[in-house]
Amino acid sequence: GALVLGVGAVMAQQDLVKQSQDTMKANAKNLGGVMIAMVKGEKPFDQAAVNAALAQLEAAAGNTS
Repeated sequence: GALVLGVGAVMAQQDLVKQSQDTMKANAKNLGGVMIAMVKGEKPFDQAAVNAALAQLEAAAGNTS
């Protein structure tokens, strides 16, 4: 009984870690790959890309708990 509960808790914790890592990677892609590159002048301004990046960042912020 206790072993099964312990394994279940570890699995749930690993899922949370994976979810957090995926969120951080997506945020880095949106900020670094899209928005910061535009601010630095490395990419031309693209309003659609900015809107999409902001929407994904907003969605990620809503998924934190």
